[in-house]
Amino acid sequence: MRNLQPITPQLFKARLEEVLSCGGLEIEFRGSDACIPYMLSDAVESILILHNCRITGEYIPGAARAEFVEDEQKAIIFRREDGNIFTLWYDGIAQDTRLYRYDEIAHFWVNRLEQWRRLTYMIGTMHDKWQHLGRDYCNDKELEILRLIEFGPFRAFTPVDFSLDYRYDESAEGSVLMEKLALEVGDKFFARLCRIYARHPFELLRRYMARYLGHDKAIPIHELIWHKTMEAARLWPERYYGEEENARRNQLRQEAHEQLSALGFKGSYPLYTLGRAQVLAVEEHPFTQFEEGDFVFSIRFMVSMSRKEGICAGFFFGKENYSFIAKSVDDILS
Repeated sequence: MRNLQPITPQLFKARLEEVLSCGGLEIEFRGSDACIPYMLSDAVESILILHNCRITGEYIPGAARAEFVEDEQKAIIFRREDGNIFTLWYDGIAQDTRLYRYDEIAHFWVNRLEQWRRLTYMIGTMHDKWQHLGRDYCNDKELEILRLIEFGPFRAFTPVDFSLDYRYDESAEGSVLMEKLALEVGDKFFARLCRIYARHPFELLRRYMARYLGHDKAIPIHELIWHKTMEAARLWPERYYGEEENARRNQLRQEAHEQLSALGFKGSYPLYTLGRAQVLAVEEHPFTQFEEGDFVFSIRFMVSMSRKEGICAGFFFGKENYSFIAKSVDDILS
């Protein structure tokens, strides 16, 4: 969903400084406009725009400092540590923010307990929109659950190979939200732990609660959060890459459905079952802009087996639980 809006000079400057603080500057020139990525994620593509832009000097991507000039002409002077200086002259500014659905998305950067890491990634993405763009860029269902990332035992399932604690604050609101969800599925023991953790967020308790969530007795909590996350994430439109690429995406989904059906699995894309076996098809999507040319749409499969019912039940620790990530339907049988 395209959302081109004017932006105040103060907010534009603050957001550009955020970009530069991350150590990199990337500019794409589109006609007379200069476009700078502010936030690119599976849920949002937000671009800072300089209208009617002219450049003096040589643009080199990478780390830089910015100096704003607002006299008769408006300009931003970029200085790099290697001595390179270039200036962007412009007549106006705007921000183009496009919001997308992301319920199909999954990234497997860290092994084990991928079912929780996927939810942590999605809810963290909601929180990033809320924190950096504002609540107007979140739907009501996202606003209901996004502060779950502020609950330490949930955040322990980081989808990357480093802690997310530097990025998200611990809060009592996160603990209260998790307590509410635990009570909703009747897990009074974990709800009580949440109340204790809200007052005393000790590391030892955090680890114990994370271990609890990793065990299959926490499947009902995961199931509830999964459904709420999917409901929130699918309210946005799908990315549009053009008729040809969108048709290819739909074809790959249909092929996956036909292949799984041929193996005897019952269900509809993306969720299938066969006896104790369950397959959840998940996807990786390229951005519609500022994307490397070799990154393409792909489907992977979260395969699990368990005596217990629930989404991705086999990914939990528990007796006779088994799981793996398959790159193709053929890999499911190997």
